[in-house]
Amino acid sequence: MQSAFTFTRMRIIVPLLTLYTIGIFAMAGTAYAAAQSTQNKQNKPQALTQPITQTPPKASCGTVDAHQGQPPVVFNGQAAVTAEDCFWRAYQQCQAKTLLFHQMGVDTGINNTLWPIKQKGRCYIANLVSNYSAIVRLGNNSSFTICTKLQKTQRGLLVSGCGKNGNLLVPAPTTV
Repeated sequence: MQSAFTFTRMRIIVPLLTLYTIGIFAMAGTAYAAAQSTQNKQNKPQALTQPITQTPPKASCGTVDAHQGQPPVVFNGQAAVTAEDCFWRAYQQCQAKTLLFHQMGVDTGINNTLWPIKQKGRCYIANLVSNYSAIVRLGNNSSFTICTKLQKTQRGLLVSGCGKNGNLLVPAPTTV
């Protein structure tokens, strides 16, 4: 008789333990999602108050041309150095000047058109991104992002705080 009682208790306890375990995992997942949501909100730029034009300014610092790869390899040397220096100075003063960054593969590539914009007394970076392919017709495959920060590093210009597009490194030429 005792074994039938134990079997009945096990039939009740096992499903309860399973539900309890699922509940613990669900609460942990909810806590993780809440922490991620809070972290993402802290990393997002403040809402910009004025409408942002998605048309880059006419004044240009120049172009950085690179072969796609990790890291991209710049192939227009001194012109790239001059363009990056000009853009860094423009950002420091929040002047409306563009920097064109072309990453080229064999038959595909990415064009980034970057320029500083001033909002709420801060300087942001606008990034108009377009992808292209020599083989596949992409149609209008472009996006516009506002990034919160530009840093000059040994590796190049680091554009960060760009939301879902992530960070962008405009590489410094390795040899000039």
